[in-house]
Order: sequence, then C-alpha cells, then structure tokens
Amino acid sequence: MPKAEELVLLWKRADGMRCVALKHAPTKQGTKRWELRVIRLSRIIKREVFDNFRGAMHAATLWRSDFAAGS
Repeated sequence: MPKAEELVLLWKRADGMRCVALKHAPTKQGTKRWELRVIRLSRIIKREVFDNFRGAMHAATLWRSDFAAGS
C-alpha cells in the first residue's frame, strides 16, 4: 500500500498567501515527486513539480521574493 501524501508548509504571508510542498507517493519506477504550490485562500496561484525536495526548497525561496508583500 503506497504511503499517504505529505504536506509541508514552506512559508506564509500575513495576508494568507502560502507556499506548500506536497510529496506524492512514489511512482512505479520509485521516483518521488514534490509538487510546489503558492496558494491564496483555495486558489492555486503557481505550481510546479520537482524530482527532489532540494529543488522544491530552492524554488520556494525564489518564489518568496517573487510574491513579496506589496508586489
């Protein structure tokens, strides 16, 4: 039975916009995928899929400055 998906909060702004990483269950080839999402309320503003958590973390850091308050 595949392991349940995991959700990690990477950053959150005062206005409720947040960036989360969702770990998907491994594929048949054993590849683990991380989906990075920027969300405001229930709307996904931006999303991308990465092969590893390190890539997702790096993108989250860049996206944080892209979505800085006031921009």
